[in-house]
Amino acid sequence: MKKYFFLWLTAITICATLFSACKKNEVCMGIYSEEELTLAPGRIVQLYDPYDYSFGQYPYPSETDLKSLIWTSSNPAVATVSDGMLTTISDGKTIVTLTTKNGEKSAEWYVMVDYRANWTGYYYGDEEYTYWSQEDTCSTEIYKSAVDVTLIGDSSLGFWVSKWGSSRKNSYVVKVNYNGSFLEHSPQTDPKPLIAGNICRDSLEMVIYHSFSPEAGAYSTFKGSYVPSISGIKRFCW
Repeated sequence: MKKYFFLWLTAITICATLFSACKKNEVCMGIYSEEELTLAPGRIVQLYDPYDYSFGQYPYPSETDLKSLIWTSSNPAVATVSDGMLTTISDGKTIVTLTTKNGEKSAEWYVMVDYRANWTGYYYGDEEYTYWSQEDTCSTEIYKSAVDVTLIGDSSLGFWVSKWGSSRKNSYVVKVNYNGSFLEHSPQTDPKPLIAGNICRDSLEMVIYHSFSPEAGAYSTFKGSYVPSISGIKRFCW
């Protein structure tokens, strides 16, 4: 009797599980988790991954399931989206929306397209700092540094320079040309340091010159390589 009871209990459990799965009837995929994107014109980004294995406990979407999704861009002159592929066109802002045909599930990305986004991110490399004075005393240090490059205003870049292992950061803001070159005095400190250099997608080279007084000054040179950030994904089920 006890044997039949356990068989009956197992059968009930299996049926309940199957009924629950059929009732739920969901498929899932991974979508880009960052909801605010800053990209340069001419970039192509896939906003979803239908076969992300970290969500393997759910059925993968079929071609029919994927066709039931609606992708739209509020400003196609800035960026277009087709079947989850985002293509940036020109500077500006747009909202990319993913919705199901029944309108029950949705996701949004706020996209800003800016030519300077080609250069934002983290650069790691070597910084050489040299101090000099009228007494001909001169000292030089070489250490690892990181530079975080961000967008500032309509035409400038912010450079946040930090020595490896130190919490201290020096900040500089300069206007950057379309070719990635820059040469001007940063307004953040007084006296204003002279910043010159060139930045591209893969590398950053810059020289910072400080004039503390007519008798003393310092300059530092930085050469570093771009380190791409790893963007995550999150689950989208329907």
